[in-house]
Amino acid sequence: FCIVRPPGHHAGIDGLLEEASSCGFCIFNNVAIGALHALKKYKDTVKRVAIVDFDVHHGNGTEEIVAKYNREHIGDRSHIMFF
Repeated sequence: FCIVRPPGHHAGIDGLLEEASSCGFCIFNNVAIGALHALKKYKDTVKRVAIVDFDVHHGNGTEEIVAKYNREHIGDRSHIMFF
């Protein structure tokens, strides 16, 4: 369990999302970086990661990164769930 501030949930794959008007203070998507690191470094034990974003607005950057990861790893046993 990690509580991260700022979560970076507006920072997408290339930083600011093209369709977004603001990135807030999100430069790096800390939550996605942690999830991807766990899946790569601990691939023998960590098969799934759940990201639960408790915020009053949409984490569009996290959604973009998670969707890309899951598309590229279809058939793998590892995946990320984003709520």
